Amino acid sequence: MKIGIIATYHDMVITAEKLRQRADVEFIISEATYDQGVREAERMDREGADVIISRGATLHYIEQRCAIPTVSCAYGVMDLIYALQIAKGYGSHIGVITYEKVPVEERVIEDLFQTKITFMSGYDNPQRNLRYVMEMKEQGIDVVVGGGVTVQMAQINGMKSVLISTRPETLENAVDEAIHMLNIIQRDRLELEEISQI
Repeated sequence: MKIGIIATYHDMVITAEKLRQRADVEFIISEATYDQGVREAERMDREGADVIISRGATLHYIEQRCAIPTVSCAYGVMDLIYALQIAKGYGSHIGVITYEKVPVEERVIEDLFQTKITFMSGYDNPQRNLRYVMEMKEQGIDVVVGGGVTVQMAQINGMKSVLISTRPETLENAVDEAIHMLNIIQRDRLELEEISQI
């Protein structure tokens, strides 16, 4: 079984590399986003990957352009909470930019941190991602919380930023999900072969 992991920021590569100790899976790991992520997925497919794991808009790009099965390792609520805890130390108005809507009621998060938080979600390309960052800069937001590309764009534009990182257990769960999915696909193939022989 061969799993491709396309990390959207450097530390995610480091987290993924620790998975190589698993004896039941061979991994192909690289760092890429958006169109480059698609090219990496195509390369991994040619090298025999059975499934691709990635996150956010990069995963969306891969799903739209590649036939290979995919599994999301999107961040969870705890990943976001860790990032917001760090961001709170940088200012009193936090901006959160995410590909998908935050997986918890936004007002609950604001109440939890007792801090003004502006949420934006739904970017699906680098241009819209940059537009969200610039809107937050215009609003005078102190720190931007988001994915790898969002953090880079914020830094380039002179803003403080905090990455929502994928924790090791989140990535491990995605690998387990990928293995489960591949086992089901393999079982279904065998059943189809048996039926066709009959």
